[in-house]
Amino acid sequence: MVNRSPSRVQRAQGFTLIDVCGAVLVGGLAFAAVFGANSRAMGLLKSSKQAAVASKCLQQRIEQIRTYNWTQVTDSVAMQALYATPPLPSIELPGFSEQVTISAFTPATTNGGTAPAPVAPFLQITRGANGTVTLVSDNPNLVDQPQNGITNPGAEVRVDVQITWPGPNGRTRIRQTSVIIANGGVGE
Repeated sequence: MVNRSPSRVQRAQGFTLIDVCGAVLVGGLAFAAVFGANSRAMGLLKSSKQAAVASKCLQQRIEQIRTYNWTQVTDSVAMQALYATPPLPSIELPGFSEQVTISAFTPATTNGGTAPAPVAPFLQITRGANGTVTLVSDNPNLVDQPQNGITNPGAEVRVDVQITWPGPNGRTRIRQTSVIIANGGVGE
C-alpha cells in the first residue's frame, strides 16, 4: 500500500505558456539569423559575379581598342562607332554604362604612385545605360601629336576605360583601367 500524504498534491507534467513562448522566440531568432546570413552571402555572391563580368567588359573594350590603328584610336567618329555596340558580357549587368577618355600621354612626375589625370583637351565618349552614345569632348589634334612643330611618329595616348553599374545593394559600382597606346603600336 502506498502512503500518500495530504500535503503532497500530484501535479500534471507539461510546459507553461511562458516556456512555449520562450522556445518559439529562440527558434525564431535562430531562423532569422540563418536567413539573414544566407541573404548576405547571396548578395556577396551576386556582387562578386557582377565585378567579374565588369572586368570581362573592360578587358573586351581594351582589346577592341588595341586592335584599332592609330588614326581610329584618336578619331571620335571611329570610337563612337565602337561604343555603339556594348561588350558581350554587359547583358549580365543591368544598368550598365561606360566611358572612355583618350588623352595625350604624360608620364607621372611624382613618386606618389598614382597616375596623373588626363591632360585636357581630350577625347571623351560615354555610353549610357539606355545605349545612347555621346561625344562629351573631342580633341582632333590627338592624331598628330606634334612636338616642336613636327608630327611625332612615336606619339602615345592614354586610354582610360570606366564601367559603372548599380550593385545588388543599390550602390553604384565602378571598375576602370588604363592603357597606353603608341603610334606604330599593336594595330598599326
